[in-house]
Amino acid sequence: MWRFLVCNGLSAGKPQVKTAKRPAAFEEQHRAELTAYRAAAAYFKANNITKLPSPKKLEAEYAQLASEKAKFYEQYKEAKEELLKLKTAKQNVASFFREEEQTQQER
Repeated sequence: MWRFLVCNGLSAGKPQVKTAKRPAAFEEQHRAELTAYRAAAAYFKANNITKLPSPKKLEAEYAQLASEKAKFYEQYKEAKEELLKLKTAKQNVASFFREEEQTQQER
């Protein structure tokens, strides 16, 4: 059975912690937070993560990923434009051969 700890204010900079009087009610009231906590704890344990990275390191990684995303998006837009040109050319060629077949059949 889970034992829930509840923060009971601050005393000299340290939180006073006590066990919840009604664990079932506490769990029901805080189900979403507890579920998120348990999922995060399981993820950290499964990946052997014992220390979280610093905020500066996370911000640097985020900036790098954002720049990569922008670069890949530019490549995507260029490829999409090229695809549109190729589809148009394909339709033009197909249309040309259909017209040519029709003129040959009319002769």
